[in-house]
Amino acid sequence: MLQKALAVGFAVIIFNLFFFGYSLPMLGSVAFFVLILSLQVFLVLAFFKPDLSRRYWLALVSMLLAIVAAGFSVLRASEVDQFFLGLLSLGLTVIATYLSALEHEEFGAVSELAFLPLRLLSQWLEQSARVIILVPEWVSYGWRQLTSRVPQSSVSSSTWGAVIRGLIITVPVVLVIVGLLSGADPIFSHYLREILTFNLPHIVVSVPERVLASIAVFIILTPVAMLSLRSRFRSPLLQREMGNYALELLIMVSSVALVLGLFIIIQSQYLFATVPETKLHEFGVNTLSEYVRKGFAELLLVSVITYIVSGASMVVYRMASSHKHLLRTANVILLSEMLLFIFSIFRRVMLYQVEHGLTRVRIYGSLFLIMLIGLTVVLLARQLMKGFRYWYLYEVGLVVAIILFAGLLNVDNLIATKYVPTVNDETDYVYISRLSADGVVGWVDAYQHAFEVNNEYFGHEGELDDTQAREITYAYFTIKNLQWKYYDLIQKYGDKDDRYMAGIQADLGVTPLRSKNIGEMVAFDALKDQLTYTEVYLTSVQLTELYSKLSQRQQNTMYDRSLNSPLVD
Repeated sequence: MLQKALAVGFAVIIFNLFFFGYSLPMLGSVAFFVLILSLQVFLVLAFFKPDLSRRYWLALVSMLLAIVAAGFSVLRASEVDQFFLGLLSLGLTVIATYLSALEHEEFGAVSELAFLPLRLLSQWLEQSARVIILVPEWVSYGWRQLTSRVPQSSVSSSTWGAVIRGLIITVPVVLVIVGLLSGADPIFSHYLREILTFNLPHIVVSVPERVLASIAVFIILTPVAMLSLRSRFRSPLLQREMGNYALELLIMVSSVALVLGLFIIIQSQYLFATVPETKLHEFGVNTLSEYVRKGFAELLLVSVITYIVSGASMVVYRMASSHKHLLRTANVILLSEMLLFIFSIFRRVMLYQVEHGLTRVRIYGSLFLIMLIGLTVVLLARQLMKGFRYWYLYEVGLVVAIILFAGLLNVDNLIATKYVPTVNDETDYVYISRLSADGVVGWVDAYQHAFEVNNEYFGHEGELDDTQAREITYAYFTIKNLQWKYYDLIQKYGDKDDRYMAGIQADLGVTPLRSKNIGEMVAFDALKDQLTYTEVYLTSVQLTELYSKLSQRQQNTMYDRSLNSPLVD
């Protein structure tokens, strides 16, 4: 019990030091990393046992990967990378909690992971009721320890009482010393506030709020520390009744395999062979690049649906007594076709990249396809190989590895430097200007393009034609995006001179350490070395004047590239 109390006490202290009075930090911030790291320490303190079982080793691996994922999220400025890495680190923390709380070694299935949150929630509710019953007993025990002057017969009880009394004596003394040192040395006071995010006078004022918030943290985390999952998981997918649907699944798998095979045969002559573009005109398609960029999201969805159908077939196959051989054969054919189908999607991405560069959705979509290939191969191996129990490790490990790889890849930088998006053989600087600070190299190129357009047309006399209006419109939206992003970085990381240059009040305070993002900080320093905010601002003013000279019709014209955020473009 002392181990559990130490874990909860640690959590309450960390909450007061770093998170009191603030909403949950944004994904990718230093505070999120501190949160994930603190949760892993909490789990180790609450559940560590000297005799490490295979289950607990997997829990430790999950904790380590959660910390790694949270660390990568701090290094990435891209909100998409931050979301995926943050979601992964939280998911791994939940898995680590589950594995730590298990009291047996019978675990290991993807279906168990799917039901994991419900099992943890039910166990948390059960432990919460237990805590409510035990709190009066704990309070009474603590009071007896504090007021007892006679040495207890139990060594552990007397030690526990001494620890409590020592803390009660020590904390006020330490706070007074820290307060005096803060008043005596402004540098020490500054770094103390930076690290602990509060000052002593604020503590005194907020004592009631801190007590209430700490009680809330105690109430939430104490049942977590006391989690103990003794019952074995019995998957609802392993019911004998599932085998009764063998014929239905055989019909569905065969039908999907037929449709998918027909699609592969038809498209193969256009994707895997050189076909004159005039032949595509018969189907209302002007160019090969137009053909390969159509329906990328739909093809991804078809891949997912096919995998689900095959997975359902596998579940029924294991429980079936009739049509078993036919169902297995149909499923192997479907999975083989799916691998060819995914390869054809990759071929589309390659052809698209040659003509138009790459975009976020195609890079993330390609990584998703790689993951789906791995999962499909595992599912195929399940059909053909018997006696192996740990398929779930390959499946979960593959998903974790792909997401971590996406965080390492630095997608926005890859788009801005290696696979620049183009439209009609022109670089899409509007798209690049909307990338995160990870693509800061592309920002500089985008500014240079906007600057050149401005120099070409600023001071132009007379009416501007549609071609000129198109260039000015793109340059205008590009510079506006860059100005807003540069301003935002200055607001977060700029010094007094930077803020003065951007018209920001110097006394508004700097971004606290917990909210900073290392990827953005590095990008800001790189941007300052190549481009000043004043240059961006002056170019923006002149392009705004140029854009205002366009007719209403020209300003409302929908041109050949998107002006939206590049999250899914």
